[in-house]
Amino acid sequence: ADTEGDEGEGDEDDEGGLAAAAAPNWTPGCVPVEALSIILFQCRSLERILSEQVISLSGEASQSAPLQPERVAVEKVLKEFPGPQAVDTYWYKAGGDGSRELHYRETKMGATLVARVGGRLPECVALFKVAVEAALPGMYSWFEDSSLHVTLRG
Repeated sequence: ADTEGDEGEGDEDDEGGLAAAAAPNWTPGCVPVEALSIILFQCRSLERILSEQVISLSGEASQSAPLQPERVAVEKVLKEFPGPQAVDTYWYKAGGDGSRELHYRETKMGATLVARVGGRLPECVALFKVAVEAALPGMYSWFEDSSLHVTLRG
């Protein structure tokens, strides 16, 4: 995820790098979704799109906690990388073909339903990017902020 700009720069007192970024003092973030977009894209990162139809959502935003089946689905994803002790598993999965920059930026036509979140992510995401860049300078390529999204699946 690319958060262009200087967010987090000048945080020289952040001595922990990635370890500090993973510290439990992070608070969960919530990104309100006011609209969904049906997008015809030219690449999976959505940095190049052919067409976008925005569908405004109406009604009052839900303030309730996610339902149990939703929490179970999230926990299943998070268990794949339970923490620093699973770094070898992470690197193996991160090195797969679907995890490489070219997979997301090469020409690949398709359609998707997304909630755009660029410019509205919780601060912890920007702090994570800063920590990764400090610990592993130039190792990761970040997507353009305007392309950041959450894909909805049925």
